[in-house]
Amino acid sequence: MSNNPAFKFTPGAPLILDGGFGTELAKCGLTAADFAGNLGLPLNQDGNLDLLALTRPDILSGIYRAYLYAGADIITTCTFSSTEIEQEKFQTEHLVSDINRASAKLALDEAAKFSTAEHPRYVAGSVGPTSHSLTFALIEDEDLDEDDATDDLADSYAGQIAALVSAGVDLLILETFFDVKNSRAALTAAAEVFEILGKSVPIIVSATIANGGRLLTGLTASQYFHKLTNDPHFGKLISAASLNCSFGGEALGEYLAELAKETALPLCFYPNAGLPAPDGSYSETPEHFAAVIKTLNETVSLSVTGGCCGTTPAHIATLAAAFTKA
Repeated sequence: MSNNPAFKFTPGAPLILDGGFGTELAKCGLTAADFAGNLGLPLNQDGNLDLLALTRPDILSGIYRAYLYAGADIITTCTFSSTEIEQEKFQTEHLVSDINRASAKLALDEAAKFSTAEHPRYVAGSVGPTSHSLTFALIEDEDLDEDDATDDLADSYAGQIAALVSAGVDLLILETFFDVKNSRAALTAAAEVFEILGKSVPIIVSATIANGGRLLTGLTASQYFHKLTNDPHFGKLISAASLNCSFGGEALGEYLAELAKETALPLCFYPNAGLPAPDGSYSETPEHFAAVIKTLNETVSLSVTGGCCGTTPAHIATLAAAFTKA
């Protein structure tokens, strides 16, 4: 459990979030045996990154540690796909609670080693959108009952969120979301979990933008957050609005600047290190990455900033140094 003071958002003096996780894991040369471990699972687990919390915890701890050394104030759990609906693909849905708790514990243990009274380090529980869009599912299947589908998805989110919050994360990040219906399901789940546990944590909701400047489901970022924050059932649960992934900082920053005009919420921002090359590599240098975000902060007053795909401990170190020297 974290012993840090309560997490606070301070516009203009951003806390530094960690960087890419999947792209760092891709550098580790992991094998099928690394993913499968000794769990005796029936399917090949290649690509089930979250399962590494149980099978190769040393790898995850090493990445958490690298970002803390780089100056990250917040590290995120490797649980982007740790819901039942996503783990069903690997027939590991029965391990959802174990995966989330293990990943949270690894991150909390590493954060505790770096935390001081003057400089606390926080752990954010990562909740991904799942690959199932309720909006698209309802379009594709006219017989699908929206209430039942929403309840099923909310139940899947609830299992993950309950495990993360029980393990002691300091906040949650609903990241890379693109469907307001999925977001509502996740926030509904969070509200239910908070009530059951008698405990709540701040929630950052982070959307991803597609080509054309809108979410995949057609809303602008402003429309998306307006629909969520004005919902009487869970709008007040949202502690900060964020954009992540999508593009490099310059392109994504334009959309954050537009969002900043429409919301009073604290802002979070963690773009990619540019766009990926055909071989999957990212070419944006740490210096350029940090300079773009530093300039953006002068106009939108970020509360949290870091990196997404392709960003490395070097990117986060340069970003942290840029703000330390401010």
